[in-house]
Amino acid sequence: MMIRNIAVENNIFGDSKRAKTIPLVNSLVMGITVPAINGVLNYAQYADKYQEDGMGFFIAMLGIIFVSTTFFAFVTMTANTR
Repeated sequence: MMIRNIAVENNIFGDSKRAKTIPLVNSLVMGITVPAINGVLNYAQYADKYQEDGMGFFIAMLGIIFVSTTFFAFVTMTANTR
């Protein structure tokens, strides 16, 4: 639904000052939620691999997922505000 609104250039966040911070807050929330879920699922499945190689790979994986999710969510949500 969001992609369709972006395609027809509907401003779904509004024009107020508070509406300009919504994409940032939403992208940070997504940036925290996605790595948390992915981290739990990956650790449950590959715990023995992480214990052998150390937790550095696990933390690096969560960092990369956080940065990429936050970036792409922010770009997607701000594409609508132009």
